[in-house]
Amino acid sequence: MRPLPALHRDLARALRTGPFSAALHLAIEARGLRLDEVHDRLGAEGVMVSLATLSYWRRGHRRPEGADSVRAVSALEHILELPEGALSSQLVSPQRARRRTPFETAETGISNLWARPESIIGLLSDLDSLRRSRIETMSLHEIYFVGADRQESAMTVRQVFRVKEDNVTSSTVIYCQDDVSAPPPVFTAIRGCRTGRVRNDRATGAAAVEFIFDRVMNVGDMAAVEYHISLASTVPAVDYHRNMPTDVSLYVLEVQFSSRALPARCFRYEKRSESAPQQGKRELWIGSTASATTIVTDARAGVVGVCWEWE
Repeated sequence: MRPLPALHRDLARALRTGPFSAALHLAIEARGLRLDEVHDRLGAEGVMVSLATLSYWRRGHRRPEGADSVRAVSALEHILELPEGALSSQLVSPQRARRRTPFETAETGISNLWARPESIIGLLSDLDSLRRSRIETMSLHEIYFVGADRQESAMTVRQVFRVKEDNVTSSTVIYCQDDVSAPPPVFTAIRGCRTGRVRNDRATGAAAVEFIFDRVMNVGDMAAVEYHISLASTVPAVDYHRNMPTDVSLYVLEVQFSSRALPARCFRYEKRSESAPQQGKRELWIGSTASATTIVTDARAGVVGVCWEWE
């Protein structure tokens, strides 16, 4: 067996825990190869796999199946300088795969929740964050601001969390704008952290930001962070929802409207994923402070949101 070369920590983790698509993607990135170069090297070894198929494997849209695909995966291990069996060992049977924890990695959580996961997975990969969440969120309090023009204007987020691994220094936050013509969101750390790298996908409105904590934390440590997101949408807002890949003990969502632009009706709802139908929909009261609030205790992984009607 070829000795394991020095790998990026995320690649090393993906080779241990999967999924196959994450391990393949990170291995290609670690070798500094383009996908077409991998395709050409496979062809040079007499392995015929289409470029589209490689792309599907890399993005998790398909898994290698059949004898020819297994041989291709073995060749990939050689081309990407991985130990024998590093990728092929992750091609478990469907029965075994179904027994795995639903949100075992960032990629599986995104694929299960988001309607268009590809751009988000790409952003997280660029920030070296395609891995299991290393923190456990205990409480999450969001205030979503809608201005007098009926457009979203800002968000403030407060998060209390517990660390699940040693040497944790940062966390990555995803925000997706429906208005892809709007400027990218601006992230500002308020307390407990500072803003690190930011990546945007203007075509889809997705953004990812790295918040670097004020200290290095180890298993069991607890901390609180707060950050602000400035938004500049040009279309009326009618919905805000939070995609949660893991359970949260306490989730509070406040939608703060301008007193000069109050919606006619407002509702809270839950969904298993962005593309799933709304469940548990019920009307929310908009009080004298021009805000609507929903509070969820022991929130399960999924989607919690608030929607409203202007007329």
